[in-house]
Amino acid sequence: TRRWLGLSGVLVIFGLIVAACGGGEATPVPRVQPTAAPTATPAPTATLEPAVAPPTATAVPARPLATPTPSPVPPTATPSPDEPRYGGILNIGSWTTLAASGKWRIGPAPPGFDTSTNPAQTAYNNLVIFDPYQGNKVITGELLSSWEFSNDGTTLTMKIVPGVQWHDGAPFTSADVLFTLDLNAFPPEGFQSGAAVWLAPKVKELTAPDDQTVVLEMPEASASILARLTDYLLVVLPQHVSFEEVEEKAIGTGPFMLDSFKRDISSEWVRNPNYFLKDPAGRQLPFLDGTRWFQFSERALTQAALRTGSIKYLDVHQTPVMTGSREAIARQVPGIVFDDKVSGFYGPVFRNVAPWNNPLVLSAIDLWLDRKEFVEVGHEGLGSWYDAGILPQELGGLWGLPPEEIMSRPGWRYVDADGNPVDTLEKLDAKRDEIVKDPRDRVEARRLLAEAGFSPGDIVAKIKVVNYAGPRGGPVFLAQMGELFESNWTMEVPPTIPAFYGDLFQRKFDVAFFAHGGYGIDEPSVTLKFWVSTDNFFFGGHPPQEEVDRLFAEADRVLDAEQRREVIWDLQRAVLDSHIRIITNNSIDFAAHWPDVRDAPDAATSFSNVWRLHRIWLE
Repeated sequence: TRRWLGLSGVLVIFGLIVAACGGGEATPVPRVQPTAAPTATPAPTATLEPAVAPPTATAVPARPLATPTPSPVPPTATPSPDEPRYGGILNIGSWTTLAASGKWRIGPAPPGFDTSTNPAQTAYNNLVIFDPYQGNKVITGELLSSWEFSNDGTTLTMKIVPGVQWHDGAPFTSADVLFTLDLNAFPPEGFQSGAAVWLAPKVKELTAPDDQTVVLEMPEASASILARLTDYLLVVLPQHVSFEEVEEKAIGTGPFMLDSFKRDISSEWVRNPNYFLKDPAGRQLPFLDGTRWFQFSERALTQAALRTGSIKYLDVHQTPVMTGSREAIARQVPGIVFDDKVSGFYGPVFRNVAPWNNPLVLSAIDLWLDRKEFVEVGHEGLGSWYDAGILPQELGGLWGLPPEEIMSRPGWRYVDADGNPVDTLEKLDAKRDEIVKDPRDRVEARRLLAEAGFSPGDIVAKIKVVNYAGPRGGPVFLAQMGELFESNWTMEVPPTIPAFYGDLFQRKFDVAFFAHGGYGIDEPSVTLKFWVSTDNFFFGGHPPQEEVDRLFAEADRVLDAEQRREVIWDLQRAVLDSHIRIITNNSIDFAAHWPDVRDAPDAATSFSNVWRLHRIWLE
């Protein structure tokens, strides 16, 4: 793996190392009451001078406190070749409905709501984000100018940036923050919220002492609350605008405003003249006049558009578009930039029906899988197969299990040409091309199936595969299951991502293969939540994994970093022992852009926001 990607050491982002304080039962949650809608004021004249400076990005200290905002640095009198320039339209590509579904509201929604998430993200802001220009390792404020925890860690006081306006000219106030947090914690009937399962238990009381302050009181201290507030679905929404109007017009505080769209073809966005953020040198953002997002129905069409310059930017979610063609594209577009990042971890999920609720069958699958093949064949060698659901240590992760421990687990073992175990990263580097799966695991997998009473050909299934995994790990999994069960399995690829997840939410599947989570940030409460029985993505309907649930909750209560690491290691062991989901590998994905697209954000996944695009400029 290190042959493909060398990552620097992790900057510790443990944001809440405060004295632990025992918490009792949470009192009934006071619900936020709507306030009268503020009167919209006319949008002021476009100007390159902002009303306020941006909150400063800082590494999060033990008790997160925002530092004073530095004085803006004026640009030099004579622009240098690397100095940002204003103007231009950036053409962006997407091969899914992420570009132009005509729905632009982000947040709680009915099942199957097909939001065009990526372009819509340019219309909104979060309270805080992991800064993509600092390696997605530093929490910085967007709509928050500062935040502070009480000494016991149970009260979070947040100050919002003053002078911010919504796209319709209405003032942004603390009432909008209360509205958004309450909406996500306690969504209306018929709506689903990805944040509700973790945010609701954190809310003991939520108040706004004034228009610039929000106070969140929690029943107990949380080691992950700040990291979780960076979730891309937790953009702040306007209280004074109806859901329907936000869905149609994408009314936010972000750098770009919706101008027009053609369903399933394109959407066009124009510069917000009243955007409140500056770049580190004090220059008003955004630099672009606008963006144009094109939607393609086929990967080949997206590739052709990139080669010809019809589009000049693809974000990290479009990596499968270039599967097998990266080198060719690099030859055809001199100077094209590929921004590599460790992405999500892949694997199958099983529904709680026979035979997939039989522990012997699931253990046999885990033992049989050749994880190296998933990386070498499914991901062109870009990735690692020693993954326990958290960014691995060898790829820069802070919390990952020691790789030698994973390498010694049944199902993960490999041997060299002489049959000797490959149980260290050094041996892996030296013998990667010759190693093969330990034959003992394949023998044991067959024995377990026989013990479960199954003969060859007894088990046949249709694998539901998300469309981005169709050309990648899905076919590898299909082939390996056919070998294990000696039967002809088939693969079904729903036409869109929402259709795939809609089937999973409704449990219209037996076996599904996709990326479980992403490594935009190195935070266990985000990446390991998929095994927790209360999580929305606990798809299969299995009984609670009690040890996973217990350790997951404990990991958020432990505020000492070293003690928390021990709990998180135990949590990963429990995850690997729970076979309702199985990890096959992680991948190294990438964003791509033409060389005249400057200062693109660091590639990451959906858990760390890279879609503002406000610092991109065109040379």
